[in-house]
Amino acid sequence: MPKASADYDNGYTYSGFAAVDTGNSFDWVSSYVICTPLETCRYHCIIECPEIVNSSDSSLYVLLPLADSNTYKYVIR
Repeated sequence: MPKASADYDNGYTYSGFAAVDTGNSFDWVSSYVICTPLETCRYHCIIECPEIVNSSDSSLYVLLPLADSNTYKYVIR
């Protein structure tokens, strides 16, 4: 399961972790897969960062690994 990461101010990197939305709660994912084949499930990548990341104007982007071994870079600011 891919995990996102964030880059703040061109060098401060924060790793994310995955949580699968079961409808009523979240199941925390580690090295196993909760979804069965051909089943639809939603998962979220959660990245914990210090408060300064929220209140600063410094650069911030999220890196999302894709299935084809590429990485999508989403620029927030």
